[in-house]
Amino acid sequence: MYAEFNSILVAVDGHGGGQDAAALAEALASSEDVAIAQVDVPAEFHRLVEERGADLLAVGAHHHARAALRELPCAVAVAPAGYATRRPAIRTIGVGFVHDRAGRVVLDAARGLAWALDAEVHATTVVGPSNWESAASGMGWKAAAAARRMAEIPGVHGAAMEGRPDRALAALAGTVDLLVIGSRQHSLVRWLLLGDVARNLAHSSRCPLLVVPHS
Repeated sequence: MYAEFNSILVAVDGHGGGQDAAALAEALASSEDVAIAQVDVPAEFHRLVEERGADLLAVGAHHHARAALRELPCAVAVAPAGYATRRPAIRTIGVGFVHDRAGRVVLDAARGLAWALDAEVHATTVVGPSNWESAASGMGWKAAAAARRMAEIPGVHGAAMEGRPDRALAALAGTVDLLVIGSRQHSLVRWLLLGDVARNLAHSSRCPLLVVPHS
């Protein structure tokens, strides 16, 4: 899947969240003449996305993020608070990678976007704890095996971590300019919307979030 955004809807609210969303939409636009429209009623998101054939809905973290992530057929970009004033260039893209078909869709989208933006992709996969291979390994055998697999993915800086996916995503978000996940990763989206990661990523992190729909 190539993450090319030619038709973007921006959720405006008359406050900073709408400005943050508009700035992120411009950063992710595939070209300077991309069609960007504004919508301020969450209930209209689905209808307008379908009517306009939108590729992306951009929202501010404090206002429309929860409504936007409810089974929309397009990608959703969530801009952190204050993004419009900072407008950092997107040079590094992080991916919470899962070794399955859906995970490959998300990774391909991140790589396509990185190509368009001249950015690097840093993908992290999370595994459960296991016994260390040796005293000097610093990680369990599962993580070591996963790290070797990640290192073989072309065009990606791959890594593996032990622990919880929500904490791994929070750590990754602190080192990249954009974090990409899949819309069907319900457990991750739940953490992003309801748990500590929601407050850290959506409300205070400098890193915007891009949620990619699965075919």
